[in-house]
Amino acid sequence: MALKTFKRGAVAAFMAVLIWPITASAETAAAAVDSLPMYQLGEILVIGTREQPARATQVELNRERLALTGSPTVSEALAQLPGAIVTTGTKGCAQLSVRGFLANETTVLLDGRPLNTPYYGDIDLNAIPLFGLSHIQLLKGPASSVFGANTLGGVVNMVTGKVEPGSMSHDYRVAFGPGGRRDASAAYGMGYGKLSIWGATGFSEANAVPLSSDFYPNKLEGGNRRNNSDNRHFNLDGKVSYEAAGGTLLTLGVGHYKAERGAPPTTDTTVATNRINYDRFPEWTRDYVNLNGSGAAGRSVVWRTTVYYDNQMDRLIRYADNTYDEENVKFDSRHDSEDWGLRAEATSILKRELHLTLGGAWRRDAIDRKEDADEAWVYNDADTWSLFAQSNYTPWQRVTVDAGIAFNGIRSDGANASAHSLHPHAALTVTPRNGLKVHGAVARATRFPTLHHLYSNTSGNPDLNPEQAIKFEVGAQFEPVERLSVTQNVFWNDIDDLIDRASKVDTFQNINEVRLRGTETSVEWKTPDLTLGAALGYIEAHSYTPDASTSEVIQARRPWIPELKFDYTISAALPGQFRVDHLGHLVSDRVNSSGLSMPDYYTAQVRASRPVLGKLTAFVDVHNVFDVNYETETGYPEAGRMILFGFEFRDRQRQ
Repeated sequence: MALKTFKRGAVAAFMAVLIWPITASAETAAAAVDSLPMYQLGEILVIGTREQPARATQVELNRERLALTGSPTVSEALAQLPGAIVTTGTKGCAQLSVRGFLANETTVLLDGRPLNTPYYGDIDLNAIPLFGLSHIQLLKGPASSVFGANTLGGVVNMVTGKVEPGSMSHDYRVAFGPGGRRDASAAYGMGYGKLSIWGATGFSEANAVPLSSDFYPNKLEGGNRRNNSDNRHFNLDGKVSYEAAGGTLLTLGVGHYKAERGAPPTTDTTVATNRINYDRFPEWTRDYVNLNGSGAAGRSVVWRTTVYYDNQMDRLIRYADNTYDEENVKFDSRHDSEDWGLRAEATSILKRELHLTLGGAWRRDAIDRKEDADEAWVYNDADTWSLFAQSNYTPWQRVTVDAGIAFNGIRSDGANASAHSLHPHAALTVTPRNGLKVHGAVARATRFPTLHHLYSNTSGNPDLNPEQAIKFEVGAQFEPVERLSVTQNVFWNDIDDLIDRASKVDTFQNINEVRLRGTETSVEWKTPDLTLGAALGYIEAHSYTPDASTSEVIQARRPWIPELKFDYTISAALPGQFRVDHLGHLVSDRVNSSGLSMPDYYTAQVRASRPVLGKLTAFVDVHNVFDVNYETETGYPEAGRMILFGFEFRDRQRQ
């Protein structure tokens, strides 16, 4: 009751102070390419004038903000972004929801290479190492046409580090914590003349995840340490870049990831015994290679190409009980999936006020899967492609118009899955006066069926239509005084032909419609020694499903999506070279998959650090400071209080 009272009071006060300025994009971090005024999103270009980018809401976590999470993976980093919620449920996978869209409705990129798995179309955030990333960008609103298909819920773009010519960098990190937690990471970069080399590696492991002291033990979970929650992760990534004649830049990237982990079973005692899963992933690997090229043709055209190959293998063993005895295996399945693709685009400055980007992309998703050790391998694949054109026009100094269209398609020989869609996009940005920027954007977005939708043994349907959404957003960014920034966004998204099924044994159908409505308000005060930030998000997420036995339409809330999410940040430099960073999250008004209300929760994190020897910094990270017992999905409690001790070393120097 106290938390409810606090929540409603906080909402009223926060909205009363902040709602009036109308909204915009949270942070505009973009880099110009040579003399051309265009914005670089990893390996994808979104054009726009430097002064007035015409795009939907984009928020960004820079290298310093990423370090505050103290996590070896990106899951905790993304959870702190406004409009984003990360949940952990069955199979122990951390899934991202953006503005009410689900994990398989959002495209995740690493340096422009898609990471969404070919079969399910989602991504386990626990399988993406955080160390080595330069920054993470989240595009939440109507996406530019250059992103193509499968951007229903937006785009997450992660960008790895790079080395400037004539420079050298060293980064190292070690940390220790409860449950046998050990993290170690290292990154090295060197730029010499026209050649630069960058590499990163990391290892983390834990014997178990600690539970909150407030967790009440039951017949499924004894408390203290979470059952079957051990994990080990290793990654190795590298890039070699060479600047050829004429300024052409060629980059070869390679990477390897390997993991072994358990998947904690549910703690929900209302679940039938025969529905409780006791899973382990004894093997989980991912290998990739990508070749990127970019350059200029004269002074008015910039081109960029990407070719990539990605292979992922995971093995899931399901046991009959919590003994995890090799003599008591229910099934032993393997998924060996791969995707490869290419992307090419060119941006031309037709005149100073008008830029035009043309390009295309193609991707093949394929999977070899064996549902049990004694069953035959099954192979499925599908191709998706996109042709796009995007223009940016600045008719007046304070007005920018962005418009484009993408023609997207899917093809699969094994099913009647050939489909096409048009993805138009338009945005308008106006700066009526200094310190105030107003924008509006609209786009149609598409998500094609995944291989699981088409080919699942129990639920596959070769006749599915793609999901379609109309996405709107209006907002403004206001800087009333120096160092203070206020943003306000209003969005609404209508999704048709949502792919769903009544149960895990029923066939997938285009049966649902979804309506997502909400607002996001944020404020930031920043000085050299103090940063204060707060963001409040409100969302109504409802699905509408026709009842097969009646003519009625059943309305239900989308599970796990909070109606209210409040995030805040406090970062301060203190005397004696001490630094303290504090993150907090309040999540409330959720329902589970049965439509039952879930408890609100508040979590906090504190990091204290201080240089101890030159460029060596000691730190203490405290996760879940108040040891709150909470669940992001019913039956899967999150970690209790964890205290990590460690050291970081950073060295940047010119040669």
